[in-house]
Amino acid sequence: MDLDEYLCIKTQRTIRNDYTVGYNSKLYQVTSVTKAKKITVEERISGRVVIREDSGRLLECIEIKSRSTKQTETKTTKIKKRYLPPMSHPYKRYLKKGKEQLQLVN
Repeated sequence: MDLDEYLCIKTQRTIRNDYTVGYNSKLYQVTSVTKAKKITVEERISGRVVIREDSGRLLECIEIKSRSTKQTETKTTKIKKRYLPPMSHPYKRYLKKGKEQLQLVN
C-alpha cells in the first residue's frame, strides 16, 4: 500500500488551454497527452507535487520558473475627419438661400 498516495493534500484544478495548471502560486506545465479538463493535484508529505487525471492516471509535469510576458502591439488610431456635406446638400442650399435673403435685406 502506498501511504504517500493517501496521506497527501488533494486539490481539484482545471487544465488551461495552454496545458498549464496553477497551484500554490506556482505554474505547472502538463507534458503528457491528455483530454481531461479536470485534474487532481496532490501535494505529498515530501513536498513533491503530483498531477493525476480523474481516471487515476499520473500525468508528467514540469514547474515553470518564469512566466513569459505577453507582447502587446501598439495600436495606431486613425483620426476621423469631420463630415462636411457637399454644397448640393439640401441643408447647405437652405443656408445659401438664407444668406442671399439676408444680404438683400441689408
